[in-house]
Amino acid sequence: MFEPGVLWSPYGRMRRFNAESKKVATIRAQQREACNWPVQNLVAEALSVAVAKLFEAHRWSRCPFRIKLAVHDSTLIACRGQDAPYIIEEVIQPCMGSLNIVPGLNFHFGVESTMHLRYSEKASREELKEAGVPEGYEAPVMWASRGSTVSRNVA
Repeated sequence: MFEPGVLWSPYGRMRRFNAESKKVATIRAQQREACNWPVQNLVAEALSVAVAKLFEAHRWSRCPFRIKLAVHDSTLIACRGQDAPYIIEEVIQPCMGSLNIVPGLNFHFGVESTMHLRYSEKASREELKEAGVPEGYEAPVMWASRGSTVSRNVA
């Protein structure tokens, strides 16, 4: 951290540190930040890229969806129940996972899916059926979505 006083992310973002500080508390705080920043930044930047890819997906997706919210490592996406399988497998999985390669590290995050009709309340099979989700369809475990659809990057 002290030489040259910066950290670089795989996406090219730079985090500067005050290498001139003589205060022990400041140095220790910067050391903690230097340990945490690479991981926190990597996930935040991967999510930013994923959201940009989701916005691009509006041009080519054959089913409508709305990006409602992005928080930490997740996105909340709304779609019609009958469109959930397509949105999860053909839009969310590639945008948040397989097409979102971390530069220089050549890996992508996995994505897990859950379908919800109300934020944070997992929908029952009967509720999903009423909402139009095809009978027997379960969101793939390694991808992400909620009925509103929540997508979460998973390392």
